[in-house]
Parts: sequence; structure tokens; C-alpha cells
Amino acid sequence: MTYVETQEATAQEAARAAFEQLPPATSCRLIDFETAEVILLSPVSLVLVVEGEKPYANMRVELVPGPPPTEQEWWDVEVVGCLSGIGLPVLTPYSATLEVLGSGGFKGFRVIGATKTAEVPVPAEAQQTKKEAKPALFRFTDINEEPRFVIQLVELEKVEHARRILRGEETLRVHIQGLIVKEPAAYNPGWSYHLAPKSIDFFEVAIEVCDATIDYVEEHLDEVGGSTLPGSHWCPWTSRLVDEVVPEQH
Repeated sequence: MTYVETQEATAQEAARAAFEQLPPATSCRLIDFETAEVILLSPVSLVLVVEGEKPYANMRVELVPGPPPTEQEWWDVEVVGCLSGIGLPVLTPYSATLEVLGSGGFKGFRVIGATKTAEVPVPAEAQQTKKEAKPALFRFTDINEEPRFVIQLVELEKVEHARRILRGEETLRVHIQGLIVKEPAAYNPGWSYHLAPKSIDFFEVAIEVCDATIDYVEEHLDEVGGSTLPGSHWCPWTSRLVDEVVPEQH
């Protein structure tokens, strides 16, 4: 394991430990399910489909994934039902889905309900390691517009996703998230930290606790991983890609 990979693993463990210390929500609970299956949508995309009956007609059911697993491990996904306001106690069928970009590298999903757990393997044709890509650099900014922060992507599906964003073909999962490494990177000049390449992903919405501007993280870097950005997980809400950085040819 390289130094950067060791840093990523340490940051992920710290993120999990910090998350487990947070108080549980009172409006959401694990609920049971009846069936769970994985459908391969494309060579780099699959969807987990979970169905069952919810105890309230107006309950919202979501599949909530835990941290991405290491290769050849199960990915924990909780079946969570949330109520807003007064519940209407009527047993009602539900179907919840979770789409994953990048189908290889893990065994499948461990679906966790209130009283049962099921391990659902990904289709055999998806049981390959994530395709590595030639490292590609992308620059992003945030609400302040002026700062420019460079990330390095090393997985083919993530590189392709970033390029689709820049072409205007992807309009939902356009914000950047990942785990902060408190060291400068040569490709990201001007900053005392960078994002661990293999931890980087894109999102549409995220929880507030991981939101911060580029400048704020730099100014409070000593606090990152503790009171600021627990677990070193950073998801700047206003982040947006600006361009792809093409290395100079010598």
C-alpha cells in the first residue's frame, strides 16, 4: 500500500468513527424489506432495487449506503424509512433504488433492514476491478469564484463523468466531494492540502456538515477531521468544475 493509499484508508476510518459518534435521527428508522436485486445498466453502472412494505403510506424510503468498501468486500446499504409530520398507518408497498457509477471492485451489497440482512452479489459480468485511467487533472471553483483547486482522477468512469460535466451533458451530479489529505500536491499549487484521488466522487446534494469553501478549509486546516469536516470528508456545495488541466508538453 502506497503512502497516499494509507492516508486515504486512515481518513476513511476516521470518517466512519466520527460519523458513529453523531446522535441518531428521531424521524428515521431502519425498516424491513422483502426482495433485493442488482441490475446491471451498463459496463460502468448498476442499480440496487429493494422492495417491501412500509408501515406508513406517507413514509419516504431510501437506500443509504455506508462508506465504499475495499475491493472484494460487501457494501453496506441500510433501508431507511423517514416520516415528516403525522404518519398515516397504512401498509403500503415501496420500491427504493440506489444507482452506482462504477460496477466493479466489490462483491455486492449487504442490504440491512430492521430485522433482516441480505447479501446481494453484483452480476458476474460486473465482477471486475474498476478500470484505471491515465491520471487526469481537473480544476474547480466555488461560490467565491476566484479560488481554483485542482483534483486528480484515476478511475476511468470518474474521468468520463467529469468530462461529461464540462460538456454540459451531466447536470445533476456536478459537485465534488472526497477525503482531505493535509499535504500539498505538486499538481495543486497554492494549497496546503489536496483530495485523495481514489476518494473523489460527484454528488447532487449532501449533508451540511461536510460543506466548506476552498479558502475556509485552508484557513482551518488544523481543525479538519475534528470539529471542522468530521472524518476529513469535504463536499463543497457550490463546487463546480471549470476546466481540465492539460499538462505542458516539454
